[in-house]
Amino acid sequence: MKNSFAIVNSSISEGMSAAILEEFVQQAKTLMKDPVLYREIVRKAHEYVLKHHSWEKERKVYQNLVLRLHECSCIKK
Repeated sequence: MKNSFAIVNSSISEGMSAAILEEFVQQAKTLMKDPVLYREIVRKAHEYVLKHHSWEKERKVYQNLVLRLHECSCIKK
């Protein structure tokens, strides 16, 4: 984050309270000051993505969606 140009906090809700944004800033500062914590969070995030969002899992979900949409379009004809 130190080398980042900007941090984007994207949210569905546009009206986030100042308290939430202030907490986000505090947590970002904590990560910048604690390289051990930073590496641990990055490691766990990497493991999570590998476990829950592998190429194979994503392919299967997308393929099932396409097949369901195709079946629906065939039924309507």
